[in-house]
Amino acid sequence: KLSMAKKYLEYTKNIKKEGIKIKGQFMFGFDSDQLMTLITLWRFIFSIRPKETTVSVLTPLPGSGVYRDMLNQDRIISLNWRSYTCHKMVVSHPHLNPKLVTFLYPFGMLFFFLTTSSTGLIVSAAVLINLCCSLIIYLHQTGVLL
Repeated sequence: KLSMAKKYLEYTKNIKKEGIKIKGQFMFGFDSDQLMTLITLWRFIFSIRPKETTVSVLTPLPGSGVYRDMLNQDRIISLNWRSYTCHKMVVSHPHLNPKLVTFLYPFGMLFFFLTTSSTGLIVSAAVLINLCCSLIIYLHQTGVLL
């Protein structure tokens, strides 16, 4: 996965130099992944600094080779189609707790978006400015700031 990281960094640098914006789509949940893998992934995405960042959970979709392999290994833990959103872990994993990954996904996705993408940083700055303005208004209205 990250074995070609240096090449991808070079490619994205050249693409961005030409004025092309990049949307990064990344997958987490391969058999070799652990929670610490997210730190490595975050650093890689941060160095690319795409316009937008999306991280999905590996979801073996029916008809794919990954689905066939997981089914043959009896690792599919949910056959409920509503769970096949790429946001929920639907397979047993050697290093990850599927319920924990599914629970943490929305928080992780938001963190990755807000901290690694240029759009996310703009949103973060806007929220921070809004919070500061709200605090100043509140302090002024309560008489703390005159």
